[in-house]
Amino acid sequence: MKKRIFSIILVLCMLTSLAPMAFADNEIRIPAGVNFSQDADGHFLDVGDCTRGNLAYLIWLDAGSPKPSYDNPYSDIDENYEHIDAVLWCSENNIIVGYVDATFRPEVRFTLQELIIFIWRYNGSPEPSSYDTPFVDVVPNTFYYTVYSASIAWAYENGLIAPDKDGRLNGTNICPACHVHDYYEASSKPATCFEDGYIKYRCNCGAEYTAILPASHMYNAETLTCIFCGAKINNPFTDIGSLSTEFRCGVLWAYLNGITSGTTATTFEPNKPCTRAEVVTFLWRLCGSPEPETAKNPFTDVSESSVFYKAILWAYENGITMGTTETTFAPKATVTRAQFVTFLWRLCGEETIDADNNFSDVSDSSVYANAIIWASSCGIVNGYGNGTFCPNNPCTRAHVAVFLYRTFQ
Repeated sequence: MKKRIFSIILVLCMLTSLAPMAFADNEIRIPAGVNFSQDADGHFLDVGDCTRGNLAYLIWLDAGSPKPSYDNPYSDIDENYEHIDAVLWCSENNIIVGYVDATFRPEVRFTLQELIIFIWRYNGSPEPSSYDTPFVDVVPNTFYYTVYSASIAWAYENGLIAPDKDGRLNGTNICPACHVHDYYEASSKPATCFEDGYIKYRCNCGAEYTAILPASHMYNAETLTCIFCGAKINNPFTDIGSLSTEFRCGVLWAYLNGITSGTTATTFEPNKPCTRAEVVTFLWRLCGSPEPETAKNPFTDVSESSVFYKAILWAYENGITMGTTETTFAPKATVTRAQFVTFLWRLCGEETIDADNNFSDVSDSSVYANAIIWASSCGIVNGYGNGTFCPNNPCTRAHVAVFLYRTFQ
């Protein structure tokens, strides 16, 4: 679909000696990284990091990175903030200003109407030739109506914005270009053994997507029989026959759900200790193998080429696990029973349970106490039958599988 583009992207080549907003007649300044692009239906496209602090930085760069002469009035901006010069310069020039409580709130996402006002101010707050626009939703409101209507009229007459297919500015309070979609489940169809299913998700802004649920059997981990069609599979592992029924079910459940595989095609090695990288990967797969939101890797011992790379970044950014230091993760280190139960507890929301501590070797002051008490109360862990949990013992592959099985099956 051909896109209608209403944007001007400028190369950052402005001389630092240029005075702010001293633009040539009729020159429209749009900082690099900012756009007003619309698709064929008039919906605004994604403009990236839509925060006040980031926009101040882009405007400041376009202006030549001038040094502000403005004292810092903001309680939430300290001298170590990376964009402090940009924030102070934009405030000094009344482009992006702070709030009445003496805060700037650099992480707040701006709306479409605010973006238009900020760029209009950066261009000197010019008076439009006419206040008439075709937008059906641009009407008097409580958001500085004079400023709002002037900036929109200016942006419209200079070709920066246009109505969508319904004649709207595409929302005056939330900018679709900066909007974080809040999807809800609109409709669904379950997958069967032989036919794909789907879940359709929709946002109130009209955006939607469909997740395909692949056709698959759902096996009972004890009988290895599909609960829908009765199809049977064979146990691929020759080394789990001596496990209890529950542990054998835990291993097969984890295998059938793609959480873990065997160490070979026919062995699982249930008594082998797990590493930190392995258990984080099991949790990541359990959650659908989501892409980490950050590309910044704080760990020098985790290579981007590692099969565990995405899982470790995901677990770190979601607070499921930390590093062993600020710069190391120790992916090959053995994970203890206490550590894995804590990872699982964090994944499940870090609930604090008002219950007795049944284990003589788990101190109430331990950093793992809340997690272990939670897991014991929920029937996820049982200890060793003699009143001990052995928190520092290695967590084996079989124990990891059965703890997950008890939690999520």
